[in-house]
Amino acid sequence: MKNVEPYLGSRSCPYIDDAVRPSIKITYQSARKLAHLDLKQDLPRNFVKLFNRAILYLLWHQAYAIAARGVRSPYVQLSRVSQSSGLATLTDKDSGSGHKTRLVWMPPELVKHMQQTENCVRQLRISHRLKWDADRMPLFFLTKNLKPRVISPKSIEELSHEFFPFPANTSRRVMRFMLLEAKMPSEYVEMYLGHWGDRREPWGKWSSFDCSAYLSDLRLRLPMILGKDLGLKCPSNKRKRKAVHAE
Repeated sequence: MKNVEPYLGSRSCPYIDDAVRPSIKITYQSARKLAHLDLKQDLPRNFVKLFNRAILYLLWHQAYAIAARGVRSPYVQLSRVSQSSGLATLTDKDSGSGHKTRLVWMPPELVKHMQQTENCVRQLRISHRLKWDADRMPLFFLTKNLKPRVISPKSIEELSHEFFPFPANTSRRVMRFMLLEAKMPSEYVEMYLGHWGDRREPWGKWSSFDCSAYLSDLRLRLPMILGKDLGLKCPSNKRKRKAVHAE
């Protein structure tokens, strides 16, 4: 029976049509509304809920793009991304040795979304004098009394539980499934997820892994999955002009 459960086999592997896309659509609506707000003016009553869901939407956009793990302060800020290539490094599972550092690629639509939202949050922080170390992390959630709150797996899951009751790292499982469905070679998928052990590193001295071929493949498949299959895009901040009718 359809829609009885929003997952298949495991509670960490949700259905794309019944769980993933609807949750993304919910957060997108908030992101679109936030993009149209004048943050220098008084904020609407539902601003905290709207803001938090808009931030969650960007976190998901990036998480699905780079297969982010469920860690504290997971967002890779724009200043760490190459403007020319969209590449960045990510160490979300490491003991400090750098062994698990992986190369990630941010599609142009995501980079545009990151820039727009970081600018929006900066304007909010300045206009309403929010105390926050923006150099350490430009994004945050808000509490009910308009205080910044650190982004963590717990805060993400609390915020999304009502419409997406899954762990914060669910995007990794979804993207693994979708990339394999798109016929991406399994060794590329493992590279994308950052799965390698000792002497199996794709960047190792004696490795035969072709990183340029991997990135070419990723650049071909990833935007299609994010945009067409999942509905992840940069929300428009342009207001529609009202038509002027001649009398």
